[in-house]
Amino acid sequence: MAKVQYGGTFRSNTSQIEVQLSLLTFEEDGVIIYYSPALDLSGYGKNNREAKESFNIALEAFLQYTLNKATLKSVLKNLGCKLSGKGKTIKYQQPFLDHMLAENKYLSSVVREKEFQRINQTIYLPIAA
Repeated sequence: MAKVQYGGTFRSNTSQIEVQLSLLTFEEDGVIIYYSPALDLSGYGKNNREAKESFNIALEAFLQYTLNKATLKSVLKNLGCKLSGKGKTIKYQQPFLDHMLAENKYLSSVVREKEFQRINQTIYLPIAA
């Protein structure tokens, strides 16, 4: 399975978040998995289209929930993202792979047991204050 670059824009009533993620894609038990180690989110399906749609739903639910609860910043920091920027645009850089491997048992098992390719991509989530 190839590794896919994912990009999109999430819009809510109060803010807009542009998302650029690196996703691992791999097959497990005949199911295609789209997995974001930085957010510890996944989607799945019988094919790439279904898996991507499933991931989009999970990502949108994650962003909507954390925005509504005003916890996005703290959740991202707890996931190991680095914060930079000021004002209405705050940038979060995903944690380095070695940090994620040490903290995330699922990612560690994927890296050890699944076929995948890796590309580095910074996550940017501009958030209206």
